[in-house]
Amino acid sequence: MASIRVQLDLASKAIHERKSLATELGKDVERLKYELNSQETAAKESKSQLEVRLKDEVARLISNQARYTALESAVEESAESLTLTRDRLSKKQSEALTSRSEVAHLQEQQRVLGTDVERGIKNMQERVHIAQIAKLMCEPCRAKLYNSSFSEPSTEGTQAQRVRSQSVVERKACAGDCQLC
Repeated sequence: MASIRVQLDLASKAIHERKSLATELGKDVERLKYELNSQETAAKESKSQLEVRLKDEVARLISNQARYTALESAVEESAESLTLTRDRLSKKQSEALTSRSEVAHLQEQQRVLGTDVERGIKNMQERVHIAQIAKLMCEPCRAKLYNSSFSEPSTEGTQAQRVRSQSVVERKACAGDCQLC
């Protein structure tokens, strides 16, 4: 009997250990179920947050894509405008170069004509002196000539005065009292 009692004690201990183990395993299973539920809840929450973030990112991507398209269009317009401006600038530079060339040509013609005029005036002054013309005029015309343009002919008169006096002679005329009128 003692052996049966020992066997019963051993069996009782084994049962008790198995019950304890079953209880611990049950607790572990419950804890694991709780953790699994918690992880599932956290995973669902993370999934929802990720879906929201994904929607936000897609919306931001679409918005950025629209901005990029607008910026690309603006860059193309700016490039076209720049090209047109460069073309206009090139044309204006060409026109300015042509104008400068024409101005230089006109200045050269002016210089040549000025020289010709000076030479012509000098030749005319050498050929006909104002005093000789004044002798042909009546007294009132002679007075007008000398009073309006310069004093009596002298060696002090400048070439400009002589030129001016000659044009005055052409403009001044009396009512027919002198030989020139």
